[in-house]
Amino acid sequence: MVGIALDFFELDLLERIDQGTCFTMEEAEDIDSRQFLAGKISFVIRIILIIVYINWFRSAYNNIIRLGHNADYPESIAAWSWFVPIMNLFACKNHDRN
Repeated sequence: MVGIALDFFELDLLERIDQGTCFTMEEAEDIDSRQFLAGKISFVIRIILIIVYINWFRSAYNNIIRLGHNADYPESIAAWSWFVPIMNLFACKNHDRN
């Protein structure tokens, strides 16, 4: 929602520039700074959410093991498979051979 509001401020400034009405460089730099800061915050939040999701997925895989179901791989593989997706293809091929 914050990003959308910042985009509207930027669009308003661009429309004023296009129409030839007054604007200041300070105003333009402020909008650029806010957009840059919003992008940095968004990036950090996404990294945090990725870490939380992978940890949740690893814990869910561990719950399968605790319930007594046969797990072919340890829980660490559930987390690492997100970083090395090609590993899943080879693991499935090896599993089908057995």
